[in-house]
Amino acid sequence: LEVRPDVDVKNFENLKVLAVVAHPDDEAYFSGTIYRLTEHFNGKADMVVITNGEGGYKYSDLAEKFYGLNLSDETIGRANLPKIREQELKAGGKIIGINNYDLLLEKDDQFTTDENTIMKTSLWGIDRIQKVLKEKLERGNYDIVLTILPDKEEHAAHKSATLLALEAVNQLPEGQRPIVLGADLAENITDKRVDYTPPEGFDVAKLETADPEIFFNRLTSFGPKNNLNYKIITNWHIAEHKTQGASQAWVMKMNSEQFRVFSVTPDEKLNFTSELFTELNLPPRPEMLVPKILR
Repeated sequence: LEVRPDVDVKNFENLKVLAVVAHPDDEAYFSGTIYRLTEHFNGKADMVVITNGEGGYKYSDLAEKFYGLNLSDETIGRANLPKIREQELKAGGKIIGINNYDLLLEKDDQFTTDENTIMKTSLWGIDRIQKVLKEKLERGNYDIVLTILPDKEEHAAHKSATLLALEAVNQLPEGQRPIVLGADLAENITDKRVDYTPPEGFDVAKLETADPEIFFNRLTSFGPKNNLNYKIITNWHIAEHKTQGASQAWVMKMNSEQFRVFSVTPDEKLNFTSELFTELNLPPRPEMLVPKILR
């Protein structure tokens, strides 16, 4: 007999989620969570994507036949990938329930783990990005902001997107701040979390000291004979990003979306966060399996 915690599931309905990422496939870090919230809890999810994704030409060999272009050539890739990756982004977003997109089309440069190559240079229009994020948060009244955990080994663009989101949230009055989560992926829910230290000089990226152990298990099973799980959806999603073969191979191995809570999150929302993810990791209630468009 399925046992559920004594919480009102209606508390988790109609949540508004904003994903802030650097590239048009970074939402793969939390695609299962977004789908669970939008499809089963009637939530709404928006995305801000900061770069145009042109730097992904290095991983595009397998997509060349599909698109009929020599995308792994830097000149051809950088010229064509922004439009192609926008199409891939929206095809994947349709699967997991993304509602609106803000594509800022900043330059997608080379890989580095040094966030200062972005945050302390003119590579991105930092002032413009901050203005967009601040206005988006003020208008959107979001409950949750999803980002990638800016771990020291993470891509500098991923870290910079998260830092800019955190700075924008930090400008809001404390009572208006959403829950802000930093995601990483793991093969199993029991895998040890990464050791984490905020990027030097960015105290806004500190974590809550009483950080709840929250994750989303993509292998949560349901349906006839428990033959379905959320890994099916996350695989559908990442498969739309055909130009990014290497990230597909990595993401498809991952079964756990692990989250850390940033300290900009109001203390009074910590219990709610923990209760929410407890519910998300239980099999969906029967009424949730009725397609959203038919309810």
